[in-house]
Amino acid sequence: MSALCDLLEELILPEDQEEPSASGCEGGLADEGPADELSTWALARGGDVKALREYLEHEFKGSINARNPTTGRSLLHEASAEGQREIVKLLLTYPEVNLSLKTMLARSTALHLAVTNNHRPIVFQLLSNGADARARDKFGCTPMHYVSSRTVARLLVEYGGRVLDCNTVRRRKERLV
Repeated sequence: MSALCDLLEELILPEDQEEPSASGCEGGLADEGPADELSTWALARGGDVKALREYLEHEFKGSINARNPTTGRSLLHEASAEGQREIVKLLLTYPEVNLSLKTMLARSTALHLAVTNNHRPIVFQLLSNGADARARDKFGCTPMHYVSSRTVARLLVEYGGRVLDCNTVRRRKERLV
């Protein structure tokens, strides 16, 4: 709870103001990693392209594929899940970005997250940059198992996804859309 309060204070308070809030939040982000690293993922989720570009070019010392210590997601995972099209576009300009990188919990790719949240433009960006339409998560599901619209299903099929795909955990085919 205190880490969340600190992150909110960091996002809300101006940089020159360092007063503790009156919300009763105590503690810091030191337990979960440096505050600047955590704010990087907040920038990706929030869609601040200019600030994220500036940070990545001048201050960021880690890997573009680094994971958030609390969620286990990369910058691309966060931006894809939140529908931040311009952030995804920015991250795809880095040659070292890994489109096959999976989240820590569900082992989902950025494509799984974009499809699950029905972010069609991001699904297209990821697929056109080489994301695997047949990648499987922890549950044996491909992105096609999470489709909720015909246009996203058509995109997946166009880039190699299968309409009738066997789920490796349940060992059965499912009809989609």
